[in-house]
Amino acid sequence: MPKGLASKETLAIINDATTRDTPLVPERFWCKDSLSEVDDCCWWHYIFYPNGGPERDGMYHPCYEYEQKILDEMDMETPDAARKKKGKCFCVYKATGLGLTEFILLWVLWKSYTDEWFSGKEAMIITGPNVDLAQDLILRSKGFLLKRGLGYIDHGAYELEVNGARIKCYPSNNIHSARGKPKVSIFFGDEAAFFKLRDDSIVRTVGERYIGKSDSWVVWVSTAGEEPSGFFYDIMQEQESETIYKRFHFYVEAGLKRDKQTKSSIFTKAYIDEASKTRSFEREYLGVWGKNVGDIFSPEGIELCCNEEYDWSDSDDTNDRIIGIDPGFGSSEFGVCIMQKHKGKKAVIFAESYERASYIDMVDKLVALSKGSRPKGYLLMLLGQRELEI
Repeated sequence: MPKGLASKETLAIINDATTRDTPLVPERFWCKDSLSEVDDCCWWHYIFYPNGGPERDGMYHPCYEYEQKILDEMDMETPDAARKKKGKCFCVYKATGLGLTEFILLWVLWKSYTDEWFSGKEAMIITGPNVDLAQDLILRSKGFLLKRGLGYIDHGAYELEVNGARIKCYPSNNIHSARGKPKVSIFFGDEAAFFKLRDDSIVRTVGERYIGKSDSWVVWVSTAGEEPSGFFYDIMQEQESETIYKRFHFYVEAGLKRDKQTKSSIFTKAYIDEASKTRSFEREYLGVWGKNVGDIFSPEGIELCCNEEYDWSDSDDTNDRIIGIDPGFGSSEFGVCIMQKHKGKKAVIFAESYERASYIDMVDKLVALSKGSRPKGYLLMLLGQRELEI
């Protein structure tokens, strides 16, 4: 064995000791005293002591009223009572930036230490198809524990173990690997409106099957989606008498409401004034589904273009170039394709897609392309031009 490396047997002993030596942590998640100066009054202050809460914009924040509403409704502070409730299924429709992903992560970690029912089970977290997001959630969870000096067993970029409870992230495009788990404590879908599957109802199906199988919690959290569709939107539309979910709606008003003790809020008026200038403001902060996304062309203008008859003749070399545009913003890519007809042949001379494109930048680029201005990417495409038969 190379010098300096522990044997598998030694590592097993260390890991077992780490699991058994459970630290004493507060039994309450939130003490409801925003100005508390002790670290053992509740889990919130225990993790964030001595400042009392997560930092944002140079200010520390308590557990705000909208988060307390979730705590009260879910009976999170009384695990036995919570399990006796009729349902443990919750949907949170929210403005971006309220910190609710972090809130759920904190709760899962707290439960892992304080609720024996979580021991030996897996807390499953489903994210969008971006694997970086899944890794980030696990890193954030580890960060909370490291800052407090709490131990955990590291199972790689997507998983950790706390007090015998496993916490694992799954990208939504690998949802099939989340099937068939024997014991699941919670199925948490983060940004549930953005899983980007052709039929995202499969994610709901996988999550809800654990209700009967493991008596697990099922929690979905997300801002409004780019289109009024998908399972998260469908749940919002269900009749109260028919749905199994308790639904919450927290938007700008919730983020601006000040805590009575600290006089702070997660949003400031200046922050919202600046955010309101963005095209996606109504969707991301007001919960308006599909608002201001993919609509730089008016429906009337699109209909006018589609109804117009265009003549095209192969022998007419005056119509030698055309630009095709597939607008996309937010998580959708913006596509541009330029074709030309030269010496009787049609060729693709430029094809490019842009992530996180801004409206102004793309208009400027299209104007430059239409006038024959050639930025580097365009020039390279011309130099490497390949004629394609259409």
